Amino acid sequence: MHHVLDPQRAARLQSLVRSGVDGVDGALLDADRIADHVLSPSLEGAVADLGLERAVFTAPTRIPLPTTYHLDVAAFENALRAELTGTLTGGAYRLRRSGETVFEGTWAQARRPEDPAGAPALAWTLTGRMHVASVSKLVTAIALVRALADRGLSPDAPIAPWLPAYWAPGPNIGLLTFAHLMNHTSGLGRAGESASDLPLMRDRVEGGTAGVGTALYSNLNFGLCRILVATLTGDVAVGMHVGLGLDDVLWDSATLASYVRFVETRVFAPSGVAGGGLVHQDAHALGYPWPGAVPGWASGDLRSWSGGVGWHLSVDEVLRVLGTLRRGGAILPEPAVRTMLDRGFGVDGPIATRGGRIDQKLGWWTSGTRVQQSLAWFLPEDMELVVLANSGQGAANVHLAGRVSTIYSECLRPQYHFPTDPVAVPAFVYGVEPDGDLLWYRHDGAETGGGAGTWRGPARVGVGWGSALHVVPGGGDVLYVVDAGGLLWWYQHRAFNTGDGLERADSWAERRLVGRGWGGFRTIFSGGDGVLYAVDAEGRLQWYRHHGVATGAGLDVPGSWSGPHEVGTGWGTARHLFSAGDGILYAVMPDGVLRWYRHVGHADGRGLGSPGAWAGPVDVGTGWGDVTAVFSKGDGIIYAVMPDGTLRWFRHEGFRTGAVQWQGPVQVGHGWESLHPVLALLPRQPSPVR
Repeated sequence: MHHVLDPQRAARLQSLVRSGVDGVDGALLDADRIADHVLSPSLEGAVADLGLERAVFTAPTRIPLPTTYHLDVAAFENALRAELTGTLTGGAYRLRRSGETVFEGTWAQARRPEDPAGAPALAWTLTGRMHVASVSKLVTAIALVRALADRGLSPDAPIAPWLPAYWAPGPNIGLLTFAHLMNHTSGLGRAGESASDLPLMRDRVEGGTAGVGTALYSNLNFGLCRILVATLTGDVAVGMHVGLGLDDVLWDSATLASYVRFVETRVFAPSGVAGGGLVHQDAHALGYPWPGAVPGWASGDLRSWSGGVGWHLSVDEVLRVLGTLRRGGAILPEPAVRTMLDRGFGVDGPIATRGGRIDQKLGWWTSGTRVQQSLAWFLPEDMELVVLANSGQGAANVHLAGRVSTIYSECLRPQYHFPTDPVAVPAFVYGVEPDGDLLWYRHDGAETGGGAGTWRGPARVGVGWGSALHVVPGGGDVLYVVDAGGLLWWYQHRAFNTGDGLERADSWAERRLVGRGWGGFRTIFSGGDGVLYAVDAEGRLQWYRHHGVATGAGLDVPGSWSGPHEVGTGWGTARHLFSAGDGILYAVMPDGVLRWYRHVGHADGRGLGSPGAWAGPVDVGTGWGDVTAVFSKGDGIIYAVMPDGTLRWFRHEGFRTGAVQWQGPVQVGHGWESLHPVLALLPRQPSPVR
């Protein structure tokens, strides 16, 4: 409903303002303007601000890895420009690193020349303004966090003491905190609702909420933030009340003026930004459909909806705010900024990429098919990206963030940092899920039994592995797979160090067929360095060595294999067999005893007929009978999966001699019960794992 005052009430309000109103800074009110103040603007078209609903993210979910990837900015610039100019009516963009421009660009018109609106055509520039829609929420969150800090209050403080006293808060309003508003968990909004005028906000507060803690994106949350900025600063006293049905207009006008003044002085001024406003001007960009048919659409006067929407800013101005917030401390100290982003105050859900986390705020404002959209990103590597565009993207009319995030991921380049100190070698662990997906994990705490904070992953690096009869490590970055037909396949996971897989063509080498007739073995396990052990139906231990382990050379290459050699008997009774590399073998027996062996002849296949080819067995442990899977990364590090899915870490300090010297067990994970098989890469000389 379009709320305006009748002439009698308008005159009464003007008289009150001229004589001074208790509880409000007189500088905030203009008697000549307040009578014309519009509480609930009537805007052209069916206006909608849908937040993330219009952003379609197709990039696979990834985990952040420590300084492993960097952005190929040249590739990103080329791909980004091609994407934007080919699918959006017009716009501007700029990428900065440490406050300095990396690249920038504009395309087409902010106001098309044939537009019948009457204003002259206008090309896009980096200083040209447009309604940034929900990026306004980020501006408001910054202002509210600053105002709270000035008051010495936490974001978890209740809002009730700072609401207008003439409101009658309903059920559960006393439970609401500033944080609930800033991360959309107040329960006050309604699905698909964009309005945030003061009468609506008052009605919702007086109606109470049953959804405290439930996430629902709503402009109303940040409209309330705008009011709270005014009361926190003391510009408007919570007890301000004049009656006569004029309180809503007076509160709306006063809190709006206070909010604008606070943003301009405490957020924009430190950032070097001046002149941004809440009302569309002729020099601002219009919204269009894709492709750019006329007439264009102006977002109008959004002052009474301010807080959640409304600010008209340029690419340059948004970047100035992002950069000043992120570095320098002129708006907020760095810990407060980090907390703000971590808790989702004024930002949308982060994007996890191989290069690190992207904190983002998106804007989307539309009348029918005519759109104004914005993207503001805090990127890894101390970079910020801002894009403004005056249409939806392509025929699907979606937010550009989905494609931009995909392009960003495609332009990340690996920085391989192979460990050289053996004591720092992580464990690279693989497991096959019931649906056949191959998962990758990296345990940086492998040498010490580190817990959750020392793991990376899971990352999905393969599909279709569920039909394999056996999956075993080969040494270094190599895995062997025996398929249902008994064929032995060689795989090289080049990106073992970082967990790349399906999304990068060069993450895996082309698989190669390296053997036949492997389907009849009851157990196959790796000795590392290209050595494979196989237990046949009679319990005999067969030894093979793949000299082509590093390259995948197979049956067609003479000398690529040695063996088979029968190197032992009676191995069929063991419940689990695994190797720690370098000829160290372990067997878990039916009674739970862990036995240690050293195959001195592991390099050349010497066995039963060669004196001194074996040392052991030595019983080095008991109580191992209930483990469901057990594997090693070498160097005495052993992992055991328990029936409840917990992952236990052990270090056999006597692994070279069979001495009963142990560290552990230490629980280093949970939820591993569904993976089968599960294994870790083993050493190879020379090994990329080291």
